[in-house]
Amino acid sequence: MIGLPYLTKRIIVRSFLITFGIMILFIISSNIIDDQDYGHQRQRAKSPTASPYVGDPGGGWFKSPNKWSISNGMKDLIQAGKWRNNMQGDMLIDLDGGFEGRYSSYEDVENVEGKDGWVDLEWELVVTNYEGGTPGYQVFSNMYLINSVLTSVVPSDASQIIELPTDDEDAYQMDLEIQEQMSNKPKRNPFPEVKHILSSEKRGQGADEDRWRIVDQDVGRDEIGKKGYKLGGVTYIFNDPPGPDGYLVYFRHFVLEAFLGATRVLASTMPYSMFKPVPKRVWFPRCGADPSWRDDRGENAWFLAHALPSVSIEDKQGWEDRNTAGLPLLLEKVVIIDRWAAHASGGEVGKWGKMNALIPSISATRSFWDSIRSNVMRSLGVDDHSEVGSRGLPVVVYVDRQKENPKMKQSDHDALVEGLMSLTNIAEVHVARLSAMSKARQVDLVGRAQVLVSLHGDELFNTLWMPPREDSLVIELFEDGGFIRDFELLATGLNHKYIAVQGDKVLTEEKWRETGATKGDERDKGEISINTELVVRLIEESLGPDPELGSHSLAGK
Repeated sequence: MIGLPYLTKRIIVRSFLITFGIMILFIISSNIIDDQDYGHQRQRAKSPTASPYVGDPGGGWFKSPNKWSISNGMKDLIQAGKWRNNMQGDMLIDLDGGFEGRYSSYEDVENVEGKDGWVDLEWELVVTNYEGGTPGYQVFSNMYLINSVLTSVVPSDASQIIELPTDDEDAYQMDLEIQEQMSNKPKRNPFPEVKHILSSEKRGQGADEDRWRIVDQDVGRDEIGKKGYKLGGVTYIFNDPPGPDGYLVYFRHFVLEAFLGATRVLASTMPYSMFKPVPKRVWFPRCGADPSWRDDRGENAWFLAHALPSVSIEDKQGWEDRNTAGLPLLLEKVVIIDRWAAHASGGEVGKWGKMNALIPSISATRSFWDSIRSNVMRSLGVDDHSEVGSRGLPVVVYVDRQKENPKMKQSDHDALVEGLMSLTNIAEVHVARLSAMSKARQVDLVGRAQVLVSLHGDELFNTLWMPPREDSLVIELFEDGGFIRDFELLATGLNHKYIAVQGDKVLTEEKWRETGATKGDERDKGEISINTELVVRLIEESLGPDPELGSHSLAGK
């Protein structure tokens, strides 16, 4: 009788490992077969003879962010309930043959926010969406750059567009919404007039087809090509001409009006939880090396280098190089900034002569400028301090302009300084000649200010660095009968409170809107009289327990 071999521990372990390995190989081989089936299905979907149910571009459905255009057959499929949402929000379609497909663009680049990469335009030509804005500052997603022409792709049949929720909802709720939307037009923002987006060589007129085109998907598939490259993130395109004619060569106009306005408008189109409203690239398609977008003092280049250290900048030469290369580009998000498109709207912009006159009315989160501000402070090495004074008190900065023109009457200046020093028990007070300071010292000081006080002048540029608090306040001082709105737009555009003092009184918003920009006699004389007691009282009340009540009660007098 032959006995069974003696089972040692080594034999038992070896047998277990062999069995486990066979099981792993079985699982892997099954997955490979499934993946091959998926690949055959996807190739069939891309074939001209493929059924429209599985995403054939010729069959009439495509995906753009949260929107699907659906063929009649797909509508039947959805209404029959053969769809569902997974936890990641991807739309999964159950086909009659049991295949479950997940559709995305070439290499899934299209669905990855902020990522650059190749896209298959034959497989999925996404539509361009107008996200919002105001004349001169317009925000789009999924815009194409084709041979130096900004091109928007719109649905061939807009009646078939439906919107899908961006958050996870119960299937039955989504089913009801889709069925309801099937019978209605899509909720898409209509494009503004071209003259309010992009101007031509002639002021007040919209761009021609050598700069701006709108094509439907059918035309786009024929003209754009099969492959393109996606530039993820945000692109700022400044369409203004170079030199003084385009105003970009002035820091005040480039940063305080054009750039700040673009950033606020961009922020207004983005949920608070989305990525920060800063561009990855800045383009000047009409500005060459000379004339340029750069100013003589180098302030514009300084700002971009410190505020956006990683930004890429292209001018007219780069734009023309892209035209020569002929590679279709898909721009994930674009902000088009155009001074003359803003002025084409007339109204408040025309009244004040400021392209950013409507910017403060655009709603944006209080902290929308924080990334820009913190980058500048970090680059100058002044980002490690508290935003309050050394004794934990709020910081008040009075800008001394006594060596500038115009200046305050010396007696009024002395009285204002004395009055401010009486507030040192409730505030850290600084009397500063900002024009004599380095940029680092300017940014450091104003970067802690809760209240900034100054005669009208360029030193108020530094409002850019004030922390955006609920009680941050800019007080601008004018001669009797004078008012200019430049720095009101800057302060309110950054979500600071603003008060204009005109000689011996507070100039209310209602009043300055009625009178517009004005000039008093004292400005030409070079010395301005100011009621300093009024200014000190405004500051004291703004620092009190109820600054809202204090500011408004005085502003109404």
